[in-house]
Amino acid sequence: MHTHARFPSFVSLSLVSLALLFGHVIGFAYLADQHHEHHRREFIRHFEERIPNPEQQELFKRQLAGLLGAVSGAAGGGGGGDPLSALSGLTGSLPLLGGGSFTYGGGFIEVTGAHAFVPPSSGDQRGPCPGLNAAANHNYIAHNGVVGLFEVVHTINQLYGVGIDIALANALMAVLSAGDPITLTWSIGGPDTKVGPPLGGLLGLLGEPQGLDFAHNLVEADCSLTRNDLFDTGDAWTLDINLFHRLYNSVPEGRPFTFHDMGAIAARRFHECIATSPNFYFGPVSGMVVANAAKIFAARLFANYTDPAHPEGVLTHDILKSFFGICDYPRPFTYNIGWERIPERWTRRPGAYGLLEFNFDLIQWIGWFPELASIGGNMGRVNTFAGIRLDDLGGGIMNLAHLLEGNNLICFALELIKTGSPSFTNNLFKTFFDLIATTVESIGCPQIAALTKGGVPLTQHLQSIYPGAAKAKSGL
Repeated sequence: MHTHARFPSFVSLSLVSLALLFGHVIGFAYLADQHHEHHRREFIRHFEERIPNPEQQELFKRQLAGLLGAVSGAAGGGGGGDPLSALSGLTGSLPLLGGGSFTYGGGFIEVTGAHAFVPPSSGDQRGPCPGLNAAANHNYIAHNGVVGLFEVVHTINQLYGVGIDIALANALMAVLSAGDPITLTWSIGGPDTKVGPPLGGLLGLLGEPQGLDFAHNLVEADCSLTRNDLFDTGDAWTLDINLFHRLYNSVPEGRPFTFHDMGAIAARRFHECIATSPNFYFGPVSGMVVANAAKIFAARLFANYTDPAHPEGVLTHDILKSFFGICDYPRPFTYNIGWERIPERWTRRPGAYGLLEFNFDLIQWIGWFPELASIGGNMGRVNTFAGIRLDDLGGGIMNLAHLLEGNNLICFALELIKTGSPSFTNNLFKTFFDLIATTVESIGCPQIAALTKGGVPLTQHLQSIYPGAAKAKSGL
C-alpha cells in the first residue's frame, strides 16, 4: 500500500498488534494445508479469548500518541501537551482505543432535518467508499465530497463508532495517497479542482491528486464486495449490481448476516477474483489488510446496534441495500450512483472500533479462512495466482514459471511500486516512462496507465511554461 519511507507510522500502527498477537502467522496462506494444525489450534484459542495483553495495550497507546503528535505537528498544532488529548474536542464520549463498555439507548443516528438525505448534485464527488458517500449525502461531511483530514476523523468516529486510531490511519492513508498532504484535503471521488497539486505542483514535479477513485490498491483495493477491479473495467468505484446480488443472496432473506457469513463471503470473493480477474493483486497491505478491512468494516460498522440483546449488532439485507445505494423504485434493486444513505432507526456501535478490535477480527477470519492471509496476484491471466510466503522469501514464490513469463515480473514490480506511490507523484512516473522510451502498449501492463493517470511529463510541462525550454525542445 505504501512505501516504507512515506507511511511508516500508520503501517506499523496497523500491523504491530497483529504481529504481537500472531507472530507465527504464515504470510502466504493460499493453500490451507500450509498451516500446521497445532499452530492453528493455538492461535484460534488465543483470539477466541479476545483479551488484549496489558503490555500490548501500553505499546499500542505509545505508538498512537506518537502518531497523533506527528499529525498535530504537521497540521500546525505545534508541540507541547499530551498528543492523546489533541483530538479531545472531536472524540465525544467514544474511547480513543476502543474496547469501551457497551451501552445502549444512545438514540438513533439523525437522518432528518439538517441531516436528511440529499443525493449528490452535478459536480459533487462520490466514490468507492459507501460510508463516506452516505456521510456526505446526510451532510455529516462536506456534501460536495471534498473533505479534510480532521473533518473525516471526527465524523467517522462520531457517526460510525470508528476508533480514533483507525479513523486517523485511514484519513492519513487517504490524504497521502489521494489528496494534498499540505492542506490535508482530498476528494472522496475523482479528481477535483478544489484539491490541487501539493505546493502548487513544484514546477510540474507533483501532479494533480486523483481522489479515492484512483487510489487503487492504496485505499481502495482489488476484490471488493461490490466493485470491480480497476484494471479489468477501468471503474473501481461504481457498484456492480451483479456483485451486490451475490452478496445479498449469500444469506436467506429474513436472517441477518453473521460475522462468519461475511468472512465466508470475503473468502468466496477471493477465489472469484483469482478466477475472473487477470490482474488481480492481493498485497501484504492492500490485500491482507485493506481489502479484508473493507469487508470487516461492513460487517462491524454497518450493523445496527439498537437492540441490547444483540451486542454484536444486526446486519440485515435492508441495511446493506441502504448503505450501498440500492432502492426498490422504480423497480427492485435499482442502483443510483452515489445515493448511499444511512438507514432510518439505525444506531451506531456503542464502543469505538479500534485497531485492536480490527486485529482480533482479522485474525479470526484468517483462522476460519486461511486464504485471506494470502499475498500475491494473478500473472496477467486468470487462475495464475502467484503467492509469496513471508516465511520463505528465497524459495516461496508459487507459480514461478508464470512469474518469469514475458513481462509478468516487471508488471508485478510496477504494481508494488504503485502500492507505495501517492497519486500526486503521477507526473514523476509519466516522465520516467517517457525517458526510457517505453509506451504503455509495449509493456502491456495496465498498472502503468494508473501510474500516469492525469500526469503530464515534466519536460512537456516545463516547455509549456518557459519559452527557452520550448525552443530547446527539452525541459531538462
